[in-house]
Amino acid sequence: MWKRWRRSFKNRGHTPQRRINTESLLEMTRIIQLPYGIGAISSLVALGITNTMIMSIYERTKEIGVMKVLAAVLMIFEPSSL
Repeated sequence: MWKRWRRSFKNRGHTPQRRINTESLLEMTRIIQLPYGIGAISSLVALGITNTMIMSIYERTKEIGVMKVLAAVLMIFEPSSL
């Protein structure tokens, strides 16, 4: 009876399960984790660049405001000096 069942099981195209050794499992996890590590590092770099650009825009906006005020003051007092 078991031999007949085994033959019919093989004829259906099923293959016996393979055992996965721990070395190949560790290698597969390393390969899968590599893109996540690269993505994490690039995200940190992008955040740093974004922070630098936002701070430079913020500082430049303050300088532009000061220049506008100085220009307005000069435009007000310059005609009266003539």
